Amino acid sequence: MRVAALLLRAVSPPQVWLKHDLFDALFFLRILLAIILGVTYGVIGAQGLMVFLSFIGVNLFVGNAWLKWQGIDESEYEDPEKISQSPLTYEGFAPSLSFFMLMWVTTYSVIHS
Repeated sequence: MRVAALLLRAVSPPQVWLKHDLFDALFFLRILLAIILGVTYGVIGAQGLMVFLSFIGVNLFVGNAWLKWQGIDESEYEDPEKISQSPLTYEGFAPSLSFFMLMWVTTYSVIHS
């Protein structure tokens, strides 16, 4: 239930976020995007490196666009140990990449074999 509430809140107009809720919402948005794109690419039969690279680009763009839409100042979440790298930029990126690969390969294999 918490995931659904976070996703509903994420698609509503900009609002104030608690730090852990912000990270969770971004994580689940990227997972949802990975599932949708993975199934879509699998159904249409897309293959190759360009599909993989396009997912990476879309994932990073959508995540950062959502942060801008919500009016989040990423500098508040920067790690002082790392130069100009916000943890929000990559929050949920690796798991979403795994979900994308799983959905893409599974859907492609089921439909096209």
